[in-house]
Amino acid sequence: MVPPISAGDFDGDGTGDVAIFRGATGLWAIRDVSRFYFGGPGDYPVTLNFRNHPDSAPAIFRPRTGLWAVRGVTRIYYGQSLDNPVTGDFNGDGLDELGIFRSSSGLWAIRNHTRIYFGSSGDTPVPGDYDGDGTAEAGIFRNISGLWAIRGVTRSYFGGSSDLPVPADYNGDGIDEIGIFRNVTGLWAIRGVTRLYFGTSGDIPQPGNIIGDGSEQISVFRPNSGLWASRSISRIYYGRSGDFPVTSPRYWSIPELPASGIEVLSKYCDDAHFDKLIAAGAFSTRYSHLSWDRLEPANTTPDNYYWEIYDHTMAGYGNKGLSPIIIISDIPSWAGPIQSGPFDDSARSDFAEFVGAVVNRYSRPPYNIKYWELFNEPDGTRSDYWAIINTWGDRKSVV
Repeated sequence: MVPPISAGDFDGDGTGDVAIFRGATGLWAIRDVSRFYFGGPGDYPVTLNFRNHPDSAPAIFRPRTGLWAVRGVTRIYYGQSLDNPVTGDFNGDGLDELGIFRSSSGLWAIRNHTRIYFGSSGDTPVPGDYDGDGTAEAGIFRNISGLWAIRGVTRSYFGGSSDLPVPADYNGDGIDEIGIFRNVTGLWAIRGVTRLYFGTSGDIPQPGNIIGDGSEQISVFRPNSGLWASRSISRIYYGRSGDFPVTSPRYWSIPELPASGIEVLSKYCDDAHFDKLIAAGAFSTRYSHLSWDRLEPANTTPDNYYWEIYDHTMAGYGNKGLSPIIIISDIPSWAGPIQSGPFDDSARSDFAEFVGAVVNRYSRPPYNIKYWELFNEPDGTRSDYWAIINTWGDRKSVV
């Protein structure tokens, strides 16, 4: 059996290295080790124990095509758009297997090993060795309820809707502990181990074996400044805004807006133009605009909205693996006198109901939309503008 390799250990010295992936250019920068280009916009970086070598192998997963590329080793196709890449030693041979978790159906497909169904839409995959037997188990974190379900091991509740799962071996006993990072407050809560505050809003958790003792240390990457902070150990700056940290690659799945995008007029939002966006290297785009007035021309409840106006277009983004920013705009006549806004104070709860219903519907498969913009800009309340620029009011009136 190949000895375990620390996550992100690119030089084989038994400790994880500080490293970033810059998707816009495909740059991998590993502090004091190497710089090279591998992958590009829309790819997700993964580090693997994939060979009989003492160091990690850089790899990317390209969700639009299902491509897995392991630098210097192999290129295979496994998975499809909207799948979550998952890796781990699922068969106990000491090497990582490639796999996917398909949230829409709960499918776990581990290449050359197994296909099972475990979990459901909206779950976050958290594979790991939770029982110390040397193999990874399929696991999910359901943040809406705080459920952790580890197949064949346990079901427990720990954390909540605003938490990020951070399972890792924090005490060096060879078993991954259930844990959460509460981004809003900087809380780390590791079940049965510790509860402390480290980091702040916007930080990305990056626990890793950075001191070589087999335990993973509480650490964060702060993308707006490039700060890497490991509790009671070190603070360094490496990387910049938009970089993916890959010292602890399990956490790439924290929602991040893709680095490159192109906006097209809404009348051109069809398969042919989506294909042109992808061919141009764009992974994101902006849709102007999803109209409150068209969906709810008369004050009613969400089950009576005219969803059919937008369902096909919204599904088109999901089917192509694009990440759109959807602009919500247009004031219905019953909610305000001018379509470009602002809306009446009495319509605030109606607007909240509308936005909640839209996000609830279109954040799920087959749409999978994550990014929303509420109106386009202020200072547009003129009768000749109406909704053309999708504004939300003038300089004195805002919603």
